Amino acid sequence: MKGIIVGYEPIDYVSKKTNQPVKGATIYMNCKSSDAFGYVGKSEFISESSPIFNRAVRPLLEKFYNEGSEVYGAAIEIDYDVTNRGGRTFTAITDITITLPEKSEKKGA
Repeated sequence: MKGIIVGYEPIDYVSKKTNQPVKGATIYMNCKSSDAFGYVGKSEFISESSPIFNRAVRPLLEKFYNEGSEVYGAAIEIDYDVTNRGGRTFTAITDITITLPEKSEKKGA
């Protein structure tokens, strides 16, 4: 899935179902969809325990907390592994690539 980052939500709570801590982040993005004209809002939760979080999200944490950061509007590409077991479909994130927009150089006199 390819999209444009539009939001970030840190997640930190104790699950009522498992009584285990849940930590990570939800990244909100606008993505093209063959089912709609224009963009569709999507979100993806990435657990803090995932190596993908440490590689792709953690280096950008300061930028996520700055609403004026160039990370908003950055391109994001998420690769999934999709498996079918017992008539059910399971998806798992295998990779995330975030590409920040290149800063344009200011031309001075």
